[in-house]
Amino acid sequence: MLKFVVFMSVCVALSRGMSDEMKELMDSLHKTCTASTGATEDVVAKAQKGDFTEDENLKCYMKCTLDEVGLVEDDGKIDIEGMIAMLPDEVKDTLDPILRKCGATSVGANACETVFLLYKCTFNENPSMYFLP
Repeated sequence: MLKFVVFMSVCVALSRGMSDEMKELMDSLHKTCTASTGATEDVVAKAQKGDFTEDENLKCYMKCTLDEVGLVEDDGKIDIEGMIAMLPDEVKDTLDPILRKCGATSVGANACETVFLLYKCTFNENPSMYFLP
């Protein structure tokens, strides 16, 4: 249930801005994923702004953010249908086609690279709807 709450918080944040509670959830997710992957604050901060450095730790940080909310399957594939099913109505019409397109075209050599390509694609498709904790 916590994973669902975190994902929904991200979606709502995209559409309305973040409450203090959502910021705390995102901060917790960020800390968990930087600690487990070794991604640096600088590289993550750049990626949050759309500057995608080819860094393995960053790629795995991005995978961690989706993995922590239950959206990376055991085989390393991204659960695009799960992402779409959880989207709030306010952003569904905008994000559904983007996630489907990016999910179909984002295939990397491993799960970390695949998620990296998904984040990069979503940014390129609609920077205003892009969010990285």
